[in-house]
Amino acid sequence: MRIIKKADDYWRYNLQRLIQKKYPPQKGGVLVFHEVTDEPDTPMKPDYAIRTDEFTTFIDSLREKKAFFGRFDEEAIKPGKIYITFDDGFKSLLHTAIPVLEKREIQYIVFVPTDYIGKPGYVTKEELSEILGKSNSVIGGHSKSHRRMHGLRLQEIKDEITGSKKELEDIIERPVEYFAYPYGSMNAIGFFSKRAAKNAGYRYAFSTLCVDNRKYKDPFFYPRITVTSNNYKQILEMM
Repeated sequence: MRIIKKADDYWRYNLQRLIQKKYPPQKGGVLVFHEVTDEPDTPMKPDYAIRTDEFTTFIDSLREKKAFFGRFDEEAIKPGKIYITFDDGFKSLLHTAIPVLEKREIQYIVFVPTDYIGKPGYVTKEELSEILGKSNSVIGGHSKSHRRMHGLRLQEIKDEITGSKKELEDIIERPVEYFAYPYGSMNAIGFFSKRAAKNAGYRYAFSTLCVDNRKYKDPFFYPRITVTSNNYKQILEMM
């Protein structure tokens, strides 16, 4: 079984590389950030975090370039527009990224793993309510425990995707229509995750597949471009 799993991982990894090479990202798309912070000792830096001043510069530079920011409450995601998402539900967002976006009236999704709620560094239930009180916020699911789906049993996948949806809906008292796979790569989601996300009733399930969403737009493995301190300048040039 271990040999089969390694072979499957290898196949999925190379398939993702081929797709990303064939359909490189173009202007617009769904962007994903993780932690936006000025703390020097965050475990996410530098690969998955960005400083507040860098984030602000990034957003304002997009606006100066006359970028169109989309809203998730539109009928469908429109290629060419820019959409903002955050994975993991870091507490720092309340004081860093969210004020920047609210001031500029840009909509965003915060994807939250339900088992992380209330843990050190992550949002509490009260802070989730505070985020939902903002004019441009959307809360999305990010599984229960932030495990890779690949290798889990079918019932475990359902618990992570469907179970977390119900938990989150009970907490925020409104429908949860968007999901982001933990890690988000082809070799992280497994065989049954897309079907589970569709059956759970999500409108979209987001990946970390970095491709042109004009060419590749599977709603249950929708591509996103990861933005960090390391690459935000290059992403700006691309936009």
